Amino acid sequence: MPEWWVRLKGHAFDLEELSDQFRSPERNVTKDEDGHYYMRSTDFNSVADDQAVRERALELVELMNRAAKFHAGDGYRPVELDVVIQTDEEGNRRQYVTVTDSIEARSRVSANLTVIREGESPDTPRLPSEAESMAILAEQNPRLADALRYFARGDWVNLYKAWEVVGDAAGGARAIIANGWADRTEQGRFTGTAQSKDELGDDARHASEKYKVPKNPMTLDEARAFVKSVIEAWAKTL
Repeated sequence: MPEWWVRLKGHAFDLEELSDQFRSPERNVTKDEDGHYYMRSTDFNSVADDQAVRERALELVELMNRAAKFHAGDGYRPVELDVVIQTDEEGNRRQYVTVTDSIEARSRVSANLTVIREGESPDTPRLPSEAESMAILAEQNPRLADALRYFARGDWVNLYKAWEVVGDAAGGARAIIANGWADRTEQGRFTGTAQSKDELGDDARHASEKYKVPKNPMTLDEARAFVKSVIEAWAKTL
């Protein structure tokens, strides 16, 4: 039966991270014997052409990147799509390369595409990793997808936006505290620091001088850890 594959490109560390985290039939990233990384998905089985595969792959990779960055930390750099490949019953493959987002250049290649994972069959049943579980939830919940998008940017303004997304979902900041998703003192340190021009300058959420520096302001790394813990606590309830 013909099968669709999508080759990914990016830094080796980040591609390997996806390979470690995404192994389900719906989101499967594996490395071939030549060192290239490919994504497969059962979602591709229901589409008839390479453009539809690319569009679905873009949606999947975007959420996978957000979830991987949330899981792996600030060092993770998003990967991108490279080429779409269709294999036939004889093992031949056809590559579809998008040029200027609309024109496809196609080449017939007589070769077998063998993707391997040491000690494991690509179809071995496996529970989703933390990153994949987060990607699945984000696809089902637009608010979580937004929170992950803001969190991935990692600056003070976007971390605050991620905090606000969770607040809207919970019914306000007080509900976040009441639910046990955050400590009130830590919440005050985070919001106080994020809003303080005196502390952060142009990186602050506000320009007004009325927002004073808290007694114990947060560092950016502390803020990322705080917001991540809040998102994780909320996600467990979805």
